[in-house]
Amino acid sequence: MDAAEVTRQVERNLAAKKSLYDSLSKHIGAFDSAEMSLAGMAKYGLRKLGVEAPRGQRVSYLQAYLQGMDKASKTTVATDAAPARRKGNFLDRHFHKEA
Repeated sequence: MDAAEVTRQVERNLAAKKSLYDSLSKHIGAFDSAEMSLAGMAKYGLRKLGVEAPRGQRVSYLQAYLQGMDKASKTTVATDAAPARRKGNFLDRHFHKEA
């Protein structure tokens, strides 16, 4: 492995840690991840969230879990189309009623 490949690998690892930290801290709050590896951060996050995962797949389990939580928290609001058309305006209908 040459120096350029090592640099790329370190940069990828740092980017993955930052991405996981950003997603995880939304749900469990801020935590010190400076000395954690990616796998260690996943283990910590899973423990805090109360999720069980197989040893070799903790990172992918946590990422999938967090992605599912993010999608579940997004709400979609639908409204009716246009209100029913009525003759006259509000004042005419309520104050000038024909008896």
